[in-house]
Amino acid sequence: MKTKIRKLNPFKNKRLEHAYVWEKVYDLNLKKNNIKCLDYGGHDGMLIEELLKSNVINNGFTVDLNIDVINKNKNSLSKNHKMFDIKKGESLPFEKEYFDLITIVGVIEHVYDQNSLLKEIYRVLKPDGRIIIAVPGKHLFSFLDFGNWKFIFPVFHKWYIVKKYGYEYYDYHYVKCANGLIGDVEKEKAWHEHFTHKSLNKLLLDNRIKVTHKDGFGFFYRIFHNIKWLLPSTKIIFNLLIKIDSKIFSSAEIFIKGKKIDENFRIRK
Repeated sequence: MKTKIRKLNPFKNKRLEHAYVWEKVYDLNLKKNNIKCLDYGGHDGMLIEELLKSNVINNGFTVDLNIDVINKNKNSLSKNHKMFDIKKGESLPFEKEYFDLITIVGVIEHVYDQNSLLKEIYRVLKPDGRIIIAVPGKHLFSFLDFGNWKFIFPVFHKWYIVKKYGYEYYDYHYVKCANGLIGDVEKEKAWHEHFTHKSLNKLLLDNRIKVTHKDGFGFFYRIFHNIKWLLPSTKIIFNLLIKIDSKIFSSAEIFIKGKKIDENFRIRK
């Protein structure tokens, strides 16, 4: 990862994708005051909470398909933070051109109709608005992504989930598929997608979003992460290896910052 992480970045020792978001929002805050931000698929709202605490945004909104996690967290938010559960395929509950900034971290790879999602994001983003996206990178070790083990190794996956969380949890999330999701992936998608910078750039440009900055982290990340997960006693050493790997390479996870293109823009074929 080439982006420099400031000492005051609250994510510097946590999730690098959130650390990247914070850095880009901090830079944007230096140029523009009173930033209104939406975190799409923001789960527990942690990203917006930290952005508000750092005073790099003024108003934050988190939306997610998972109504359970929304209900669990919506009553313990900062004053300027609101949470909403959303329905798959429905419009967002916001007016046109409402947000200065939209973040989508670890979400697009779970979505079946990515174009519809990005069209809706385009609708609620201001004409000079910015967007920050993080997705898994497509590279040599993509096949090690745990997010796809439920499809590749269903028997092992069921055994692990039942052992860790109980059968009711497995039945609710992976059999009944609450909110139209298999775990955290839309049923129609049924795969945790990986992107190259080129494929992500095309998807965004097709939806009138221009990439203005790109970055990422890791190459051996999925190997190190999987070993750490399977053998918790190795956590310290593999956390160190992940940290080194993230500074040298940038293909296991990819990040972009983009901006909204005028709706009259015509894409060159």
